[in-house]
Amino acid sequence: MLIGSALILLLCFGLYVMGLRLGLKTPAAAAICLTVPSFLLCGQLSVYRDFRYVFTFCSADLFGIVIMGLCNSFNIVLNLDVENNRLLAAEYLLMFSVLYMFLWRVRKEYLEIQETQKKGWGSLALLSVTFYAMIYVLMGYPAPIRERKEYLPVFTFVLIAISLTYIVIFQFIQKMKQQYEAGEMEQRLRTEQKEKELYSQMAYVDYMTKLKNRAYLAKREQEFQADWEKVLPMTCITMDINNLKQVNDMKGHAAGDSVILRVAGILRKVFPGTEDLYRLGGDEFMILLIGEASWKDSVASIVRELEQDNAENEIPIAAAVGAFVQREKGLESFIFSMKKADEYMYEDKRNYKERCHDAENKSYL
Repeated sequence: MLIGSALILLLCFGLYVMGLRLGLKTPAAAAICLTVPSFLLCGQLSVYRDFRYVFTFCSADLFGIVIMGLCNSFNIVLNLDVENNRLLAAEYLLMFSVLYMFLWRVRKEYLEIQETQKKGWGSLALLSVTFYAMIYVLMGYPAPIRERKEYLPVFTFVLIAISLTYIVIFQFIQKMKQQYEAGEMEQRLRTEQKEKELYSQMAYVDYMTKLKNRAYLAKREQEFQADWEKVLPMTCITMDINNLKQVNDMKGHAAGDSVILRVAGILRKVFPGTEDLYRLGGDEFMILLIGEASWKDSVASIVRELEQDNAENEIPIAAAVGAFVQREKGLESFIFSMKKADEYMYEDKRNYKERCHDAENKSYL
């Protein structure tokens, strides 16, 4: 593609020289012949047919006009033969080749800028069209600039000013791209953070009740082991729903799930703000209370809330509860505390079943 573009560029300059020899004025020859390379460049530098295309085309053609104007000014200042069309064509070809190679090198980045920046191109297109029209007027009206040498300093200043303006424009576009990339990076980091939080939730939180699970308990054990002074004394309360299997068998698993969710809600209500609320699996729950706490008051609060909840729901809940206070350091003591709490819980469960048997209670709760 690059070789083909270079051949078209040479052809256009040949047509430009021919146009000058046929008597065309410089602006007319440029408009007819040098606009073709601009279209060629525009097709390679812009894949969008909107204001980005207008800005790119006018800018590409404007670069060519600036090159022509600077070459003419250079020749006039050095008293070179400004009527020597071959000299001008050679200068134009050299400068255009350098420009073309530069634009080809930045083409990929410029396409990325057009893709990332969707807004602001209308203003840039209007600015480039204004420059485009202004330069053509200055260059050809009322006579070619080579015939109005007294305006050469002003004309040269305008060309340089436009060039500097474009430098500022492209720096601004580049900065906008960097801000976009920074925003994309920030968004990506936020997304990754949310994904990590989601994975952490999936790893450490029970899906149904949103209480902590056994994996989180293992993590907490490591934290306790690092500094027991911060957690002792610690009260371990274990809880088991009585006869949940019968609820599932007689009422369905949806009813059993609702019972589990009600228990989870009761624990959140009794222990607000407590991190260590666990569903260990099935109908088993555990609460860890860090620091001094009355296990009797805690158990009494659970029982009271269960009774209140039962008064408001069709399916009553009965639960066995056990508690033990750990005061000794060490993971062994923690494991021992959980075992003792379980022992007391199962003792409560046995007592509950004996009471039900003595009363000949045939209900499943």
